[in-house]
Amino acid sequence: MLHDWGSRDKNFIELNRSIRKSLIKLIDGENLFECVPMQGSGTFAVEAMIGSLTKTNSKILI
Repeated sequence: MLHDWGSRDKNFIELNRSIRKSLIKLIDGENLFECVPMQGSGTFAVEAMIGSLTKTNSKILI
């Protein structure tokens, strides 16, 4: 590792902001969407989406 950045480091915050902006621009989503990076495995991301996008007693097929 060349440089260890903390989550509150100004350079890290700016890099994160730049990446988020680029991802939104990639899908022509300015003023329509917000990008929220999630730290974790792919499984973590899938679980987060299921928890956010399904109703409490919904049934899903995985």
